[in-house]
Amino acid sequence: MANIFFGRGKKKTLVIESSDMGLRALGLEVTEESITINKSFFSPWSLFLSQTEEDFAANLNTVMKSLITYCPPKEYSVVYCCGDSSNWNQWTQTGIIEDEEELEEFLLARKIMRDQEAWISEASILGPSISEEKECQDVIVQMIKSQVAQLAMDTIEEAGYELEAIDFLPNSYTSFYDYYCEDGRTNTDALISLGWETSVLSIFNNNQLRFSYCLNFRLSDYVVLIMQKMQLDEASAMEIVYGELFDVALKGSTSESNIMPQIIDEVKVELDCLIDEIRRVFAFYITKVVEWKIENIERIVFMGVETRIEAIYDHLNFCFQVPMTKIDPMNNVEYSVEAATRIEKDNSKDILTTSFGLALRYAGS
Repeated sequence: MANIFFGRGKKKTLVIESSDMGLRALGLEVTEESITINKSFFSPWSLFLSQTEEDFAANLNTVMKSLITYCPPKEYSVVYCCGDSSNWNQWTQTGIIEDEEELEEFLLARKIMRDQEAWISEASILGPSISEEKECQDVIVQMIKSQVAQLAMDTIEEAGYELEAIDFLPNSYTSFYDYYCEDGRTNTDALISLGWETSVLSIFNNNQLRFSYCLNFRLSDYVVLIMQKMQLDEASAMEIVYGELFDVALKGSTSESNIMPQIIDEVKVELDCLIDEIRRVFAFYITKVVEWKIENIERIVFMGVETRIEAIYDHLNFCFQVPMTKIDPMNNVEYSVEAATRIEKDNSKDILTTSFGLALRYAGS
């Protein structure tokens, strides 16, 4: 899948990802024998910081000073990703349009691509449609809101980094599928990753990405819910979400934090909505994308925080009657001593997963 390139130097590649939760950066060292995370950086901030542009800009400038000390701009060029909750994917079909500019003009005219002043968008051709009745191609449009992303890119360049490319968060999971899902592949694999800010469902047919969708599910929403209902600070609310919330909601465990019943009820409703949304996506894929050429998804691979929150994984496993497996990419890579120390100190393993996937896309480039 294509990505937006600005230039490519001979520097090492550093993935920088801004999000609602903070700024993270990751660098890889790749040899024929191993892949090693040798640079890891995470500076958290409030979930609400990006809603106030002046405060966000000031905080970003402060964080960038720490990053350039750790990863000097003279040594690294940057692949930037905006990993916030504005990520959006739109699948569509068009006639055969191979020219990128012509395709973009067509999609803008049809309002499939959103307003270019408010959104950063890119269209990628997934391949010819399998339709036997019409000659067309499958296209995925990836989008992020431009306000925060453009501010972050400007700050990155002002700090002295060469901006090599913009990439989109869902692409990280395509990398994981290529690297970590070779064993047990079926003709139709669905890869699901539930995240703190963005959750992604991608479907692969004969080892090729054919569909990608951003689910309306964010663990950060539960953090906000608990903060508001229980009058807790952000760190305490996040600890509950990552700790006992889903055991209490899905398994009936006793709450040590006295989680309010109305919160548990809302969690159950939202999880029901998630299950329904996944089923609708599967139905859309079967009926519209492959036009009834298959009867069902053959395997689901989980790669997000649900691999570490057992109650969510068990619930999903119960709701979908297809073979499932879970793979944690962050447990399938080596770490430099420096990076491992930083990740343990920052407790940033979950937070850095998408940055790692994007770094894999540029490994060896």
